[in-house]
Amino acid sequence: MYWPSRFLLFGICFSSLLSAWAQDLPPAPAQGLRDDTRALSEETRTKLAEEISACRQDLNLDLWFTASTFLNSGKTIREQARDLRQLWSPQREAVILAYDRASDVYSISLSPGLWERYPSAQILSLLQKSALSMSDKNLSLENRVATTLRAMIQELRSLEKQHHQSEISLSPEARHLAKLLGLTFGLAAILLGGIGIANRRREMLSAWQSFFPDVQVGTRFGALHGGGVMVEKHRPER
Repeated sequence: MYWPSRFLLFGICFSSLLSAWAQDLPPAPAQGLRDDTRALSEETRTKLAEEISACRQDLNLDLWFTASTFLNSGKTIREQARDLRQLWSPQREAVILAYDRASDVYSISLSPGLWERYPSAQILSLLQKSALSMSDKNLSLENRVATTLRAMIQELRSLEKQHHQSEISLSPEARHLAKLLGLTFGLAAILLGGIGIANRRREMLSAWQSFFPDVQVGTRFGALHGGGVMVEKHRPER
C-alpha cells in the first residue's frame, strides 16, 4: 500500500502544479488570434483567421498570434511565448508569434519537431525575415503583424513543400535501375583502376636503368684492369 499511495500523492501534486501554472495563462483562442491590445482591426482579424485556418489544415500544424499589454510576473516574452505554445498545442507541432505592446517586444516560438522536420538554416531565415518586418517602424502595428504572419505562412508552406518532395519514395523500377547503375559504375571503376595500375607498372619497368658499380680492383697478372669482381643483377620478367 505504501508505493501506490506515494504514486497517487505525486500525481495529485503534479496535477495541482500543472493546473496552477495553466491558470496564469489564457486559454487557446478559437481562431488562432488573441488580441488584447486591439492592434488588429475587425477586417484584418477576419482575413488573418481565414488564412491561419487554411494553413492549419494544409500543413497539419498550429499557428498562433497573441498580443498582450503586460507580461506575467518574472516572465520574459520569450518564456511566455514558449509556455503558451506548449499549453495551446501540447500534442501538435506549432508556431506562435507573441507580442507585448507595453514594451514593444515580440518573440517567435517553434515546437522542437519543426526544427527536426525542416532545415535549421531555413528556419533561421524565417525568423530573420520576421524580425525585419516586426521591426519596421514605418508601418503601423497592424501592418507589421499582418505582414509578419502572412510571410510566416508563405515560408511554412514552402518548407513543407520541400519536405514533402524530399520524402517521395522511388518506384520499384527506379530503385532497380539505380542499383543497376551503381553496380555498373562500381565495376567500371574497378576496371579503370586495374588498367591504371598495369600502365603504371609498365612505365616503371620501361624506365629501368642499370649502371656498372664503381669498384677498386688491384692489378692481376700484370694487367691494369684485371678481373676479380663480378656482379649479377636479375631483372624481373615483364
